[in-house]
Amino acid sequence: YGFFLTLLITFATFLYHLAIRLAVGAILETLTAGGVNYKSAWFRQSRLEERLYHRLKVHKWKLRLPTYVPEKFSLKENTPEQIASNMCCAELVHEVNVAVSFVPVILSIIMPVLRDTILVFVLTSAAAALFDALFVIIQRYNRPRLLRMVAHKNRAGSR
Repeated sequence: YGFFLTLLITFATFLYHLAIRLAVGAILETLTAGGVNYKSAWFRQSRLEERLYHRLKVHKWKLRLPTYVPEKFSLKENTPEQIASNMCCAELVHEVNVAVSFVPVILSIIMPVLRDTILVFVLTSAAAALFDALFVIIQRYNRPRLLRMVAHKNRAGSR
């Protein structure tokens, strides 16, 4: 009984993580349909982040992760400004996903019947949050490079 309950809770938690990510993506896609201001302070990379990304060697592993909708990041189909906006939308989705990853942990604390399986919730939530954090890092790592490319092209075009 205990084993099957743990298995059921594990699969239900996995299903939650999958469903919530799809829902968050769909909701934020609708809310940000007009684009996102990529020049906003929220989306600026700090010097501390830049050093962190260098230490994490993001440039070596970023291409190994999948892109959900590659067309949104294609220079053939979008302007660099549209791509920067799309990157901000993707970052927001993954940031919200990091936060909602821990809802099962909170529920397991609130609901006494789930307290025995809190370890399952902690492990799956931490894994899901870490997975989404990788995509946040990639967006925050790539966007300044894209914007420098845009600035360089603008300077070259105005000569």
